[in-house]
Order: sequence, then C-alpha cells, then structure tokens
Amino acid sequence: MSGTSMATPHIAGAATLYLSSQPGDSPTTVRNALLNGGSTSVTSCDGNGHGYFTGNKDQFKEPLFYAKNN
Repeated sequence: MSGTSMATPHIAGAATLYLSSQPGDSPTTVRNALLNGGSTSVTSCDGNGHGYFTGNKDQFKEPLFYAKNN
C-alpha cells in the first residue's frame, strides 16, 4: 500500500476534484495547481493530513498532497 500504486489513484482523484470546480482548465494548469498544492520539505505536519511526511525509509523526500473538497 505505498509507492506509485497508491499515489497514482490519489492524484487522479485530486485532479478530478480540481476539474469539478475548474472544468475548462488545461492539463498543464491542472498539473501546476496540483504541484503548487503539495507540501514542501519545510511544511510541518499538522496531524490532519497536511504537511511533510517524516517517516521516510529511503533517501527520497516525497511531498504529501492534501486534497480537500470545499
């Protein structure tokens, strides 16, 4: 339950949520919005799903993506 097998459907879902409120946006705009919505290595985890994952077991620092449907 990790890696691209889990990341891909989550980001696809986030893109769908984004497009539900911005249906005319281009794929590039969606991509940029999702990238800008990700955490950075200095974003502290707030305990509610937003922040930077600190339990990495490898050298790769993957940002978390927080998707909230307002």
